[in-house]
Amino acid sequence: MMTIAAAQQTAKSGMCWLLVADICQFTKMSQSMPQDELAQMVGKWVLACKQGIEKTQGHINKYLGDGYLAYWPIDITKPEAIASTINSLRALQAATPMQFRIVLHYGQVRLDGSLQQGEDNLIGPQVNFVFRMEKVCGALQQFCLLSEAAAAELQPFFELTPQGEHALGGFTGVHKMFSC
Repeated sequence: MMTIAAAQQTAKSGMCWLLVADICQFTKMSQSMPQDELAQMVGKWVLACKQGIEKTQGHINKYLGDGYLAYWPIDITKPEAIASTINSLRALQAATPMQFRIVLHYGQVRLDGSLQQGEDNLIGPQVNFVFRMEKVCGALQQFCLLSEAAAAELQPFFELTPQGEHALGGFTGVHKMFSC
């Protein structure tokens, strides 16, 4: 069993890229498709996404049934790598019949790699922020939404379209969002 001191040594804080992907209309699909067919389709989608994410040293941290949370190593992942991942996911959006949204944020998190389950634990309000962004993305009927922080880092790589300022549950003020 790991001691608290050892666990604290494996934890670190820093700037981190966070991505949430979510299948559109999943509840409706799950009610209208045979479960085996749906499971196979989702499995293929996750595998295709995972390959694009891992190609740039990203990790899928949590599977959510109809989506996932991915992140990239703290403080070392260059915007070029993230732009490459977004491009591969956008290409997958165009190539698959299953529609899905992606949202991307760049913010301060604490990463604890001490969990026995084999997955890192991402901690901090910025993790909640990216999940709140996904709801805005759906309401705006966009398929790729970036926070202001992510857009600032990725502006050289994409033509960004402002999507306004939006309140996010649990966060004060309004937050600028951009589509790419």
